[in-house]
Amino acid sequence: MRIMQSFGVVLAAAALVTTLSACGGETSTESRATEQNTVEAMKPLQPTASGTEILGPAGYNGLDLGADWAEETARNNGKARGILEDGATMVGCAGFRFWTSGSGYLNDGKVVALFPGSSAKVQTPEGIKAGSSVDQVRAAYPSLRLGVNWSSADVPGHPGYHYGFMGITRDGQAGQSVTSLLLYSDQDTCHN
Repeated sequence: MRIMQSFGVVLAAAALVTTLSACGGETSTESRATEQNTVEAMKPLQPTASGTEILGPAGYNGLDLGADWAEETARNNGKARGILEDGATMVGCAGFRFWTSGSGYLNDGKVVALFPGSSAKVQTPEGIKAGSSVDQVRAAYPSLRLGVNWSSADVPGHPGYHYGFMGITRDGQAGQSVTSLLLYSDQDTCHN
């Protein structure tokens, strides 16, 4: 009799598992696939063959302009993509540093500017990097606007997004070249 009762319990448990898995709920395989897709989406663009990271056209280091800091943290299993600067809040402008290298700005919790670290080997998809000449930048970005402290150009195909080129200025001497790069959006009112 005990054997029959045990067999009945096992049979009922098997029926319950079969019924629950047929209810259309996410299986562990589907859950792992969704988690993997999220992780893949957060990875930065692959470096070039020379190991150079890509800045742009819409982001850097797996973080896009316009991204919501809180949503990115949630997508990253609750871990922030970097650390807010001392005393910064999600209201107004806030500077942040990536855990690895580089920094940026948030405006009301949205990413508005990204700066690769000074030691980062980085280039734009069009090949502009530290050391590129004014002529090379102008050839890659005909919208180049020379500024007093640095220069900028529109990101092709991404209205409202711009590259910044340190080292190239309106009043500079001949032979200027890019010393560092940044990527920012029209919503960046946090730095000059």
